[in-house]
Amino acid sequence: LNGAYPEETPTTNRHPYAETHRRAEDLVCSAEDIEGVVLRLSNGVGAPMDRNANCWMLIANDLCRQVVETGALKLRGTGYERRDFVPVSEVVRAVNIMVTHKAAVVSPKLFNLAAGFSISTFDLARMIADRAEILLKVRPEIHQAPDDGERPAGPILAIERLSRMGFGVDPDLSDEIDRMIVFCRDEFRHA
Repeated sequence: LNGAYPEETPTTNRHPYAETHRRAEDLVCSAEDIEGVVLRLSNGVGAPMDRNANCWMLIANDLCRQVVETGALKLRGTGYERRDFVPVSEVVRAVNIMVTHKAAVVSPKLFNLAAGFSISTFDLARMIADRAEILLKVRPEIHQAPDDGERPAGPILAIERLSRMGFGVDPDLSDEIDRMIVFCRDEFRHA
């Protein structure tokens, strides 16, 4: 994804997973008898509740686990890929605001829940390396695929609707990365 994406941007992904989510969004947004809103989450960063959670394919989770298990960070791509990352604590805070402010009666009912800017996966890996150096006293080396010359701009997910509700996303990932590294250390470090 590249460019700006306000909530009104038409969706084009026809994968069954994406399609079922889109149909659920349409149902909530068009129903008059359902009090609800749709929060389109970008890429949440945060530790799972359980080590067996199906979340280790997510880049932040994968990298935090790698640093604990291998002492290194291996990106699957060049590191120039860009994504919008939002702390899971901010997701929880947004849900709380939606519930306490009766957001279900607002129109439109669809909100992007994102930081509002993209960073490279290499920058995310560097953040994780920085935090690992502090928490684990090890500076992991970052490995990436060979440079293919592409430098995508990445998506910019519009967050003005949330802003109008008085919600500003704090995009600082440090606390969530720290919690995830500690979680991985406690759950996956070999004795």
